[in-house]
Parts: sequence; C-alpha cells; structure tokens
Amino acid sequence: MIVLRALDGTDVSVDESAITLVAGPYQHDVGPHTYVHGIDRGVLVTAEDAAALAARLPVHPPLARLTRPNMTRVWLKGSSVAEVRAPIPTER
Repeated sequence: MIVLRALDGTDVSVDESAITLVAGPYQHDVGPHTYVHGIDRGVLVTAEDAAALAARLPVHPPLARLTRPNMTRVWLKGSSVAEVRAPIPTER
C-alpha cells in the first residue's frame, strides 16, 4: 500500500498494484495535478508532480513512460495495455 494525498488534502491508501495509469496535468490545471487511474474510488487527483509520483511507486516492472501527441507524459502499466495505435490528427 502507498499513501497518496488527494487534491483536497485527504490521505488515501492505495494498492499500488492496482494503478494502471498516472497522467497530468491538463493544460487548464493550475499548479501540479496528477490523475491516478485504476484504483477502486475512480480517478484520484493529487497535487503531486506526475513524474515524482510515478517514480516513487514501488511496482516492478516500473510503469512505462509514454508521450502524448501534445508532448505531455503519461505512465502506464504495461499489462493493462491491450492495443497501441497511432494518434489521430484531432487528438491532443
């Protein structure tokens, strides 16, 4: 288990093996925001830097780092990927 601090300041215990995707921030976000997917409560939003959060997750193998078409980073669990495709021109 790992403790993540939600954007509202609440500490949330999370099973790190359940995390499938770490992403953030969106272009409209003010300050560091990270979106953690795969946990039972839905998407957890934190104020921690996404790269720092992904680096401190004690999972082996570590999450794979990818780059979106808009040059933002995402980290994902390789075993949760079923298919990879090229981005379509309208995707950000």
